[in-house]
Amino acid sequence: MKLNKDNIYFFLVIFLIMFLFFVLSINVATSYAEDSLTKTLDSSKLSTDDGDICFEVEDAKRLVVELEKGKILEKNLDLLEKSNDELTKQTQLLKEQIELMNAKIIASQQLITETEKVYVEKEKVFEEKEVILNDELKEAKKPRWKSIFSAGGIGAAIAAVLISVL
Repeated sequence: MKLNKDNIYFFLVIFLIMFLFFVLSINVATSYAEDSLTKTLDSSKLSTDDGDICFEVEDAKRLVVELEKGKILEKNLDLLEKSNDELTKQTQLLKEQIELMNAKIIASQQLITETEKVYVEKEKVFEEKEVILNDELKEAKKPRWKSIFSAGGIGAAIAAVLISVL
């Protein structure tokens, strides 16, 4: 997976949706707990069988609601910790991918540098070869009168020697 703006936005949107889901579930659970508490408690007091501890109905409602909120918050905290761990792992993986990409970029840059050096060397060799071939072409285009006359003179001298010997 490549790290780009679209992927980052996608992860942020998913995280925000999850966060809103948790917040809404807390609100729904709280209102549900308050409604169920209102139905179960009687009008004025809540007491144990021993008669030792008594609460006002409003205090009992508040205690039950707070206990339910605490349970829900603990569950949400566990879920958020798990999602945080997962996001931390994903972040670590993305950092490793970035390091690998940077290594590839450096290797590619080195390859480009080496290729440019080879190209420059080949260009120099080509230019030297071109100069040598041009010099040979100029030399080949020169007339060879001197060698023709010297070869003719040598041939005439050999013919004169042969005629005089015969």
